[in-house]
Amino acid sequence: MDKSGNRKSITIKINGQEKTFEENKKDRLNPENQLAATREKAEEESFDWILPDHDDEEKNEIINPVPFKKRIYTFGGKTTNHEKNRFSLIAILCAVLLGTCFGLIILKTITTDDGTTATERAPAAVAPKETQSAESINTNLKTYMVQGGVFSTENSARELQKNIKQKGVPAEIFALDEKYYIFVGTAGSLEDSKGLASYHKQNQVDAFWKEVSFSAAIKGGKKEKELLNEMSTLYGTLSQFTSGLLNGTVSTADQEVLSKQIKAVNNSAENVSAEALVNMKKNISSSAELLNKYQSSKDPEQLILAQEQLLLYLKGYQSIGAS
Repeated sequence: MDKSGNRKSITIKINGQEKTFEENKKDRLNPENQLAATREKAEEESFDWILPDHDDEEKNEIINPVPFKKRIYTFGGKTTNHEKNRFSLIAILCAVLLGTCFGLIILKTITTDDGTTATERAPAAVAPKETQSAESINTNLKTYMVQGGVFSTENSARELQKNIKQKGVPAEIFALDEKYYIFVGTAGSLEDSKGLASYHKQNQVDAFWKEVSFSAAIKGGKKEKELLNEMSTLYGTLSQFTSGLLNGTVSTADQEVLSKQIKAVNNSAENVSAEALVNMKKNISSSAELLNKYQSSKDPEQLILAQEQLLLYLKGYQSIGAS
């Protein structure tokens, strides 16, 4: 049995467990055994070891390292550069948010010149569309026309119109059904229109008869509607007398009827300011005056001029129908 003086003990702590190794003198004297034992130990396990302090065996223990944990310190504590940058970014975002809130509060308190705040001012009210107190007057006028030509373009119609007027025959252009008609006269009936067409053929004007309907639509009240109706009645009478006197179917005009209808038109025209109706009234009144002149002079030229005023009246009627 080996004596204790021949042994030396070494205490090593591995993974929290103490292990004691004894060195035998016999092992010291046999280097080969010592090297073999060392290889076997190295293959079995590897470890870090620290030689103990002979003065104090308690210092031989290896303290297990404590895992590193990130520590976040509050104000006054130590922080890393990364943590400082993060706190700076948070501070900037808070400053921007607070600035925006204060800006909105200040904006709401700004007052306008009239003493109201910007948020209190009501949006401008949209003005309602002006309503027309006057009603729409819609009427139709059927009449018999003497046609001097029809064209697809207005320029072509104007060339013939000029040629017809040079022959002493009234001629006006009317746009109907996407075409341009030249009318050279108007009559109170289909028979009168045929007779008037024959009359103009004597002046080397190719004329045909045609029934035409005109429509009128104008804003107005009771007075405007009454005036338009009275003028349409007078137009029919003047058209009948002037065409009949030209083609010989009528010997004289009924002056009493004419006087009554002219008076009705004049009464209805009071306090009516619509420009279209005022111009139409001038045309119809001029035609009536020319017919009266014919009654005393028996000059057919007065009837031609009266027919021309009736054509202008129809153009005015058509214009308010297209407006």
